[in-house]
Amino acid sequence: AKIIAKERLGNDASMIEINGAEWDAKTLKNKLEGTYNLAASLGDKAVIIINEVDRLTTNDQTCLRAFMDARKRMLLIMTTNYHGNVDGGIVDRSDPYHMDGFTPQQAVSIAKPILLANGQDFDDDKLKELFEIRTYDENDKLSLRQIGRIIDGLALPEQQKPNPPDFRVIN
Repeated sequence: AKIIAKERLGNDASMIEINGAEWDAKTLKNKLEGTYNLAASLGDKAVIIINEVDRLTTNDQTCLRAFMDARKRMLLIMTTNYHGNVDGGIVDRSDPYHMDGFTPQQAVSIAKPILLANGQDFDDDKLKELFEIRTYDENDKLSLRQIGRIIDGLALPEQQKPNPPDFRVIN
């Protein structure tokens, strides 16, 4: 979603990203309207990203739908894991795209350049095996989140464990 937004963005101030799980009553009023109005004053199109829109309550989705109806000059990108939990009015006002997922071989082609950029060079067959063990059968696909977790595990240095707290008895 961020890649699409950055491609369309005129000004960083014209973009906001919100997680649906963190939505509260002031989000619509303060954050969305504020970003929309700032973008309009700059002559830009507002870019609003709502991750996990399915996590909004029914009332919040109704408010979002009204916001969509009242404002036309914006790019609203929403992500969801549960399409059926999104208000039908929001879906009707949107152009849904389904991300099917990636085969283990496709995951290798995504991971390889990122790993190389981080100084990690892995054999393609070994990488493919790592991705294959995370699928149930040859028809199962990997999400970008799954691929990213594997890449993080390979590319990021081992995190140092914090020292345990030093408990001393003071008399």
